[in-house]
Amino acid sequence: MMSFQQNISFGGCNPFMFGAFNPRLNFFLGLAGATAGIPYYPVMPTMCGCSIFNPYMSMGYSNPYAMGGFGSFNYQPQTFTYIPQATTNPFAPVTPSPVTAPSVSTPSTPASNPSSRAPETDNSQPCSQGMTLNGKGKGTQYGPEFLNKVKQIAKNLNCNYRDLIAIMNSESSVDAKTVGYNGASGLICFMPQYFDVAKIRKMSPMEQLDLVEETIRKSKKAAGFADNAKLSKGDLYALVFLPARAGNDVLCRKGETGKNGRLLRYYEANAALDYNHDGVITKDEMASRIDRKYVSDYSFLA
Repeated sequence: MMSFQQNISFGGCNPFMFGAFNPRLNFFLGLAGATAGIPYYPVMPTMCGCSIFNPYMSMGYSNPYAMGGFGSFNYQPQTFTYIPQATTNPFAPVTPSPVTAPSVSTPSTPASNPSSRAPETDNSQPCSQGMTLNGKGKGTQYGPEFLNKVKQIAKNLNCNYRDLIAIMNSESSVDAKTVGYNGASGLICFMPQYFDVAKIRKMSPMEQLDLVEETIRKSKKAAGFADNAKLSKGDLYALVFLPARAGNDVLCRKGETGKNGRLLRYYEANAALDYNHDGVITKDEMASRIDRKYVSDYSFLA
């Protein structure tokens, strides 16, 4: 083993205490020290030759670089210790340590762990995700009974109840009294070309829910879906938007005309649904619309 230590002091007093006597300020002493093999430290500025302004000074040994302090605690030259390593052959091959394969835990399935399910697919607990609608909740016609009935209808149609509520929110803000500029009325804006909207406007929200279920069920069958087919959010909205085309990925195109040559306006009246502005409205874009219209269950429970 071999060690080297340098710690310059005179009678316990640090010769670096006053800048005027600081050998680091003397070029010749620094040169001589460097020639003798003494480590050379960079010169730091001092004021009036007094080390009290030397940033190497410290109020304690714990931080020798602190500003201010007294020379007795000033920076001491660093101690160097050399400890030879154990005699080993640096070129000898290294035998890797055995690696234990990490244990992998099998995640529980949704059936065995209901809390792992996505909130929008779990009907057992109220879902707080989504916007809160005013004027709903207990004491109104849109209270817990309304929410429970929507859940039952969604079960009958094999769709997500939250998707169904989001569609009603998109079409009418879940308001059975809604009347659009084109006469469309009710929770899902029943069109006057196909429904007796005057009668629908007199229905309560709960009564309209029965009509919503009947309408979507008939549209589902007409579009070629099996009775028990699972409806995605895009499928569900397509059955409300353009039921005759709900089996297609592209629902309508800009500039479409009917057999009489007149503009059908399926696209033109709903151009805001063309989120990528490519001149077509797709089922995926209808699904994206639902994502923006989810409603918190607590709107109906408050």
